[in-house]
Amino acid sequence: IIRFLLQYSDKKIKIEKHDIYVAQFIITELNQEIMFSNPNYQIIFDAYSDALEQGELLKQNFFTNHKNPQVSSITADIITKPYLMSSRWKDHGIYTETEEMKLKDAIEAAIYSLKIAKIDELIQEKNQQLSHVSTDKELDILSEINELSMLKKDISKRLGRTILR
Repeated sequence: IIRFLLQYSDKKIKIEKHDIYVAQFIITELNQEIMFSNPNYQIIFDAYSDALEQGELLKQNFFTNHKNPQVSSITADIITKPYLMSSRWKDHGIYTETEEMKLKDAIEAAIYSLKIAKIDELIQEKNQQLSHVSTDKELDILSEINELSMLKKDISKRLGRTILR
């Protein structure tokens, strides 16, 4: 998610017949829902969110030159591409899809995968709570686990994944 923000925040994608910036789409989908476990990722995410609220769109150089050296270092690590596709493939009639060509699908898959991971964490927390609660609260927690499981199933369906457990 953070890599998509850093690399493509100012690119536009088509969502329901409207062109919107990648940063707008990601922030809208995740704002107030997700807290990143890595504090530097949270700093980057919050900076994008705050800038969008003020009508600004941050670019990579804001983070590569960030006052926090850890944020600057992580940004450099994230945006550095380890491989480049050779242009000679085209000479041989071989055309490969780049991430930019399927950007919307890649971003949606990353967002949904992150949401599934967070739902799994919540389900684990609820299961741990079950062993420490009274019988009257047990039903409420089981109901919450069921709702979370249904939500996970819906999101997994969007990703074309099958849940076996």
